[in-house]
Amino acid sequence: MKTLNKLGKEPEDVIADYLRELVKYMGAHVEHSDLKEELNPYHVRWCVTVPAMWSDAAKQKMQRAMFKASLIPSLNSQRVVFCSEPMAGLLSEALSIDTRTRIQPDDAILVIDLGGGTADLSAMRMGSDGFTELVPGLGASCGSTMLDDEFIAMFKRAVGPAVYDQVVAKFPNALLAILRDWEECKTSFSGEDRFFGCISIPRTMDRLRDEDCGSDEVDVDEGEICITPVVMQQLYRPIVDQIVKLGVQMYEQCTAKDIDVDHVLCIGGFSQSKYLINTLRKRLPFGAMKLVASPNGSAAVLLGAPIFACRPELIRKQVAQCTYGVGSCDIHAPSQYGPRDKLMDRFFMSEDDLPMVEKCFSVLIRKGENLVPGQVFEKTYVPIRRSQTSGNIRVFVSHLEDPIYTDTVGCDEVGTVKINVKPVSIFEDVGSLLAKLRVLPSGLVLDVTNKRTGEKVDMTLDFYD
Repeated sequence: MKTLNKLGKEPEDVIADYLRELVKYMGAHVEHSDLKEELNPYHVRWCVTVPAMWSDAAKQKMQRAMFKASLIPSLNSQRVVFCSEPMAGLLSEALSIDTRTRIQPDDAILVIDLGGGTADLSAMRMGSDGFTELVPGLGASCGSTMLDDEFIAMFKRAVGPAVYDQVVAKFPNALLAILRDWEECKTSFSGEDRFFGCISIPRTMDRLRDEDCGSDEVDVDEGEICITPVVMQQLYRPIVDQIVKLGVQMYEQCTAKDIDVDHVLCIGGFSQSKYLINTLRKRLPFGAMKLVASPNGSAAVLLGAPIFACRPELIRKQVAQCTYGVGSCDIHAPSQYGPRDKLMDRFFMSEDDLPMVEKCFSVLIRKGENLVPGQVFEKTYVPIRRSQTSGNIRVFVSHLEDPIYTDTVGCDEVGTVKINVKPVSIFEDVGSLLAKLRVLPSGLVLDVTNKRTGEKVDMTLDFYD
C-alpha cells in the first residue's frame, strides 16, 4: 500500500491498469484473427469468476475497476456478471461429456475449488431447471502458491539465503527452472514411500553455495536437492490441514440441515495433486468413493464461465452471506427487548405516549436465506415524529443471523437513503415509507417510496467486507 500511495493510486486503479492492457491484447488477437472484426468492450458481456470467499464488497470494487478501465459503460451496468469459481466449475462438469461425476436431479454436490491462492467450498443441489446453493460457502487462503512458498523457503535454506537471492536477482530464469522441477515433484507425489524427487540447483547457485552453511532439512547430492516422502508431507501438512478443516466445517453445516452430500467434486489446478486428493479422501467425512477430481483441473472454471454468462438463471438460488436491514424504532415488547430499565438510552416515549425502542435492526435479508435474482424484500416504516420533514433510512449489515440492535458488535452501517416527508398535525396522517431491497446479478439495490407523495429514491449499496 505504501508503494501505491507514492504513486497516488488505489488498488482499484492498479486493477484497472491491468484490465486495460488485457483488453488491448484481446483486441489485437481479435483483429489478427479477422481484420473485419474490432473489439468494443461495451458490446461484451463480461463474466468475472471470483473465489467463493469474496465478499460482495470485493465484487463491487472489481466492478468499479472495470468501469475505470472503460470495460463497462456505468457502475451499475448489467453487462457484467460475477460467478463464484466453484459454481463455474460445477456448471462445466455437469454439462461436460468428459465428467467423472454423474450428477442426477436432486443430487447434493460439494464443490471444492483448489486453486493457486485459495480453497473455496460451495454446496449445491441440482434441480430440473438449475442449481440451488444449500449453505453459505466457505474459503480460505490455502492454495498451491502457499505450498510453493513453503518449498522455496526450504530451498533457500538448503543453498543459503544470500546465494539464492544473489543468483535469482541476476538470473530470474533460474527461479523458473527451480519451479519447473518442483511442479513435477508436487503433482507426481501421491504419498507412496518409494517416492524420490530431485530438484536441480542452477549451476551458478551450486558453484557459489557453501556446503557447510546449508540446512540439514534435505540432502544435497551432486547439484540436486533430494525430496523424500517425509519432506513432501511436511511441506503439504499446513495447507492440507486448512483444507480439511474447511471440509469438516462444510460437512457440519450440511449435517445440521439434514443434507446428505452425494458427490464431492474437486476442481482447480491444485486438484491435480495426487497426494492432496488421496489425503482428502482419507480425512474428509463424506466417504472416499464420493470424492473425484475433475479431469479439466483449472480449465473447469474457464469452461463454466461462458455457460453462466449466457445462462445465469441456471444458478437459481444463492445463500446470503450476511444479514441486511435498516435501523428503525419499534414499539417496546418485553418478550423481544427485555425490561425497560435494561434498555438505557435505547428506550423513549413517543409523541403519542407509546413506549418505543430505538436503534433496532429491522431485517430485510437474513444470513443463510436463499436469494434469487429479481427477488424483492420489502417492509413499511413510518416517521416517529409528526414534525419530520425528511426520513433517513440507514442501511446496516451484520454477520449475525439475528441481530437485534444496530449499535452492537458485528453490525456496520453501509449507506443511507434520504427521502422527503410532509409534516402533519395528527399522527394518523403520517405517510408511510415502503422500503424494497432488490436482488440483482450485480448486487443489491434499495429503493424507498413515500406512499403518500409517490416520491421515490434508490441506491446501490456499498457492501461490507
